[in-house]
Amino acid sequence: MKSLPILILLVILIASYVSHLNAQFQPQELNSAIWLLNQYGFSSIPQTEAGICASNPTFTCQMGTDGFNHIKTIDLSTNYQDIGDPPSITEFYFPSLTTFKLDVFNLAVKDPGLNILSLMKNLPLLASIYIHADPLSDIPPGFATNCPLLVDFQSNIQKVIIQDSPISSITIDQTTYAPNLINIEINVRVDVDATVTFTEVSFPKLGTVNLIATSATKTMNVIFDLPVKFVASYVRDKNSLGALNPTFSHPETIMGLAYGGPNYVLTPSNLDFQILYTTSTTFPITPYPKSISLTVANGNLQSLPSVPFPTNSFQYTFNDNQLTGDLPSNLLANNPTSLQFGVHNNPGITGTMGQEYCYVKTIALTGTGITAIPDCFWCYMISQGYAFVTDLQKPATLDCTVTVDNLNLLSVNGRYNVTGDLIGWGRGIDYVDTITPNRALTFIDPNFLSKGLNYNRMITFSSTDFTFNITEVGFACYNQMLMSNNLYMFEYKITCQNFNPTMPPTIKLKSNGQECVISKYDNVKYEIFCLLVNPKLGVDTFIIANQYHSQEVSVSIYQDPVVTSFTLEPPTYPPTYLNMYGFFSFHTSPENTVIYFNYTALVMEELFMCNVTFVNTTYLRCIFTRTPDPGFQTMFILAESTAGQFQSNTIPYIPAPLPTIDNCKNMTNNCHGHGTCVNGQCQCDEGWTDFDCKIEKNPAPGVIIQPNYTDPTVNFTHGDYSFSFNLISIQELDYENKLINELATDKWNVTSNNSTDLTSISYLFNNQNKSSLYDYLVVKSVVEFSSKPRSIDFGGDLIQISAGSIKIGVNITNWPYKSLMSTLRVVFSTVINNNQSIVGCDNSVNTIDTFQQSADNGTLQYLRVVKDDVQFFGRFLDFMVSDGRKTYSKTQVMNVTAYGDAANNQSLAIIGIHVPQCTVCLVDPDFSALLVDRTNYDTTGTCTASEKNENWKIIVGIVVGVVGAIAISIGTFIFIKKNRKVKKFNTMMEKKLQALNAQNDSKA
Repeated sequence: MKSLPILILLVILIASYVSHLNAQFQPQELNSAIWLLNQYGFSSIPQTEAGICASNPTFTCQMGTDGFNHIKTIDLSTNYQDIGDPPSITEFYFPSLTTFKLDVFNLAVKDPGLNILSLMKNLPLLASIYIHADPLSDIPPGFATNCPLLVDFQSNIQKVIIQDSPISSITIDQTTYAPNLINIEINVRVDVDATVTFTEVSFPKLGTVNLIATSATKTMNVIFDLPVKFVASYVRDKNSLGALNPTFSHPETIMGLAYGGPNYVLTPSNLDFQILYTTSTTFPITPYPKSISLTVANGNLQSLPSVPFPTNSFQYTFNDNQLTGDLPSNLLANNPTSLQFGVHNNPGITGTMGQEYCYVKTIALTGTGITAIPDCFWCYMISQGYAFVTDLQKPATLDCTVTVDNLNLLSVNGRYNVTGDLIGWGRGIDYVDTITPNRALTFIDPNFLSKGLNYNRMITFSSTDFTFNITEVGFACYNQMLMSNNLYMFEYKITCQNFNPTMPPTIKLKSNGQECVISKYDNVKYEIFCLLVNPKLGVDTFIIANQYHSQEVSVSIYQDPVVTSFTLEPPTYPPTYLNMYGFFSFHTSPENTVIYFNYTALVMEELFMCNVTFVNTTYLRCIFTRTPDPGFQTMFILAESTAGQFQSNTIPYIPAPLPTIDNCKNMTNNCHGHGTCVNGQCQCDEGWTDFDCKIEKNPAPGVIIQPNYTDPTVNFTHGDYSFSFNLISIQELDYENKLINELATDKWNVTSNNSTDLTSISYLFNNQNKSSLYDYLVVKSVVEFSSKPRSIDFGGDLIQISAGSIKIGVNITNWPYKSLMSTLRVVFSTVINNNQSIVGCDNSVNTIDTFQQSADNGTLQYLRVVKDDVQFFGRFLDFMVSDGRKTYSKTQVMNVTAYGDAANNQSLAIIGIHVPQCTVCLVDPDFSALLVDRTNYDTTGTCTASEKNENWKIIVGIVVGVVGAIAISIGTFIFIKKNRKVKKFNTMMEKKLQALNAQNDSKA
């Protein structure tokens, strides 16, 4: 049964094919073709459908969609032979006709009383009509007017040309409508008074009108009430009593005008382009018009005024007049180098032509009494008939001395100029244009690409050879490609067919002049790589230019979606809403924005969505369709079908459920009595710190801060021991957290500014010797330490900075990301102890973990280093500031390796702070020297007041994990306090250091 529809379709196709094979003209179309054959005596074409269609190109046919054959074009050129009367029809039936051309020999037709124009009706596809020498007497009112069925015909017609037909009547009135007509040319006889008006309503696209009369006994006024460009309206017979009088309502649009005759009237009268067949003996206008062309020909003109031609003169012709005497000597005073000057058939002109005529384009002076022309013409006999037309004979002796200004030429894509004197018009030399005859020629070498950047060419001027050295300085760039689209940073590859590496082009946006900074020139593939930073989005144009050449290449600048920061509501587990910031397209909406989570899951049931409730260009809010699991998520965003997509496996991070209040109290000894458990974590009272509020914020003496004037590394010393935390590099990671780029932060420019209470040292990264991709990168760091306490706002949180503390700020701006999926990792190093402990007030040995994870195990939170009863304590916050917004940041231990002498029991730890993609990435932490109560390390609860005077030292550091910035707090001496109840401190170490390193590496 499945084969039955196929069989039916096959039968239909075969039937349709047979129908087309048998298709013929409809009777009325065959009659229309026979009318043309009989009226114009076309005996060689059989009067059948087959014979007519076989006559191509006289008739061309095509199958119509209605199943009939139709005539598409007609091109009749007749030599009349009587083959019978044409059939009686009232209009042509040619529904597919597009072009009609008729050339009648000697006005011979079967019936001169039949007007072919009266039959041109209902021709919906006709676009062009050309009729030559048909014995038409008028253009009938019914031609393309006065019939509603002619609307389509009129709207499609573009050109009407009727020449050498004795038309004496034209009807154009308010009923005429030809919206696509652009050209009308008609030869007329003016034997009745008439007025023809062309209006913009009837002819909105009309640009060219030629109404030319062979003779005139009456007056035809032609009114152009529309902005026409080219008009010819004149009477050829100088003995005619009538006239063609053109009137223009928009003279400012006219680019070419030919008018004249013995009795013409021009309105306005100062439009002077071509004045033909005038009986005036004096020049009709003074001075010459500003138009580039002027013709006063076929008249009775006897002299030219002593007025220079305009500099931009192109064609000034005075042929077939009655000029006498010498030509005025100042005609070329304005150096009209493009002038084509004609005075032929003026036998009364006498004298000679001076050297100045060597520097015009052409002269035509046959049929004059001029006795000599400059040698420059005879030196280039090959230009005769082009540069000059004369009936003079070549002199026996000539001065053909050629001079050239420079033999070393600069070429722009194979075009170079030769300047000098007597270098001709370029005739006889391939690929040459004339700039100024005999003074400047432009040569075009189509094979310049195969000749290298420097080559020689020999050129012969007159009979003298010159060898030129040519250096190519141009370029031709034909394509641009977006190579990477990062956060408001766009790298483009411009592909060229050539450029000179010693004179490479620069690239700017046309709209505002913003430079696309060149990062690389590939001199082999002729490719240019450039970087746009924060450009105006949309369609624009690259202007590619050097000092010799420029060109334009269109470019579309559109930002793909990217997420720079996020927040959760509520911020603790389980979240309900996700807020994201970044860029999400100009035209996006909740309906065309889709967000998937776990999109890489192998099981479809694990895939779920976050339904968008609001979105604009820079902000998106969605609601989870199910509670996500804690940890990092794989997320996919499709902003709209044309805006691209974004995917990430680090945004967002879902925190694990926090400990209960009871768990918090048990694990922290109820915050050691100096804080409150909130959301499973201690919120310390003023003056206390650490995760369990056991460290008191009391400044202590003995710690020496050593400013570094080379790089932003802070060193703390006590005795012979030094602790430092160093920024060593910035890394770029791809979507799979693989390293794809790394910048060593090894060179800085340093300035300092000190006051009574504050010392500030500013560091600016020096990227001069780095790749040009870093031209827009700015890395700044500011290290401050003060003797007074301060408060700073960081990411919306108020951070209290103790007296004697150190604050470190880092700013990374305009990192050149390789992809919108890339993230950064800011890398630090510090020396740690492999095994460390603190002796409590009861002489108990308390093991101190070097690293400790946050309560939700998402990030490294604490770093501790103990040496000689001094503890260096660092806290890493789990947020950063990305483009002005606080967002999650993960800190990880990347690597731990042995350091120095094994007896020192130390290792070098490499710590990385992960940040999402951002344009401006900030960090602003601090170090504080604090007193710590040693009784917090009393495991037996037996410490006495006498132990208060046994002091030891601790340094506390706070590291704020923010892209581009780190805050570290430092503590110092601790004075032992007596007579205080000691509570047991439960350490949080879960594994040995090596196991923890392996665990963190696997998570990275």
